Amino acid sequence: MLPKRNGPRYESIIVKTSFLAFMVYFCALREENDLDDFLRDNVVWDPVGECHTLQQRFDKERAEGLDTSETEQRLRKMEALVSGDHEVLNQRLREIEQARAAK
Repeated sequence: MLPKRNGPRYESIIVKTSFLAFMVYFCALREENDLDDFLRDNVVWDPVGECHTLQQRFDKERAEGLDTSETEQRLRKMEALVSGDHEVLNQRLREIEQARAAK
């Protein structure tokens, strides 16, 4: 048996409405920002899978005649991460530090 709650009877409506408003904002209305870009570029849980996905995207963009420079750059970074190319990784770390210092 659940204990009886002592809060106002409209409390659940307010909590549900607030949650719904937050979810609409976060999922639909919010624009991407610098943090989203940073997370997309730097947080990779599976670098090998990411390389495979990027290679597929690169092939698709090239077949459609689209600009592949961004995808190719990202693919090179992931391949460097997988292969352990420390020079490329250190360059990326310097870029991140410079971007932080510029802010």
